[in-house]
Amino acid sequence: MVSRPKPRIEKRKVFILRIWPHGRDELEWVGEVQEVSTGETVHMQSLEALFYWLKQKTSQAIEPSVKKEM
Repeated sequence: MVSRPKPRIEKRKVFILRIWPHGRDELEWVGEVQEVSTGETVHMQSLEALFYWLKQKTSQAIEPSVKKEM
């Protein structure tokens, strides 16, 4: 059995994250994240939304590298 090397991620993703508590009765973290290479800034209404967005962005960065290796 031949083991495949793990795909290399050649690109780095750099983000600027700004978060702050928001609300009166129940505080929630809200904020914005900016992708440095594109300047795209996205406003988030929850940490869950932030984590989802980051997962999508990082998955997109890996997929082309994985396909090339196959």
